[in-house]
Amino acid sequence: MVARIHWNEDYLVEIIRRRLFFASDGRIESLDAISEPGLNDVDCALASLANGNPRSVVRLAGQLLEEHYRRSNGKGKLNQGDLDATREWLKQHPEISAFS
Repeated sequence: MVARIHWNEDYLVEIIRRRLFFASDGRIESLDAISEPGLNDVDCALASLANGNPRSVVRLAGQLLEEHYRRSNGKGKLNQGDLDATREWLKQHPEISAFS
């Protein structure tokens, strides 16, 4: 018998926030902190795309930052286009929200 563990979205959001906090030496507490005004709940959006999978949410957060860098050369704040590009990337890589 194989058991599959499914994490709730609050836990996945916490994973993103803790990794950001650690990686930024405590300067960044959420993706919203580095997003344009009006772009809210970015951590929650990624958590909902991750299908209950901690590895997926980490990969999606990384992809969001890659999309931002690709689109803006790392300048400015995260924007809706970065999030949309991440969603499009996930459509091309559905295995990301399914891997365990």
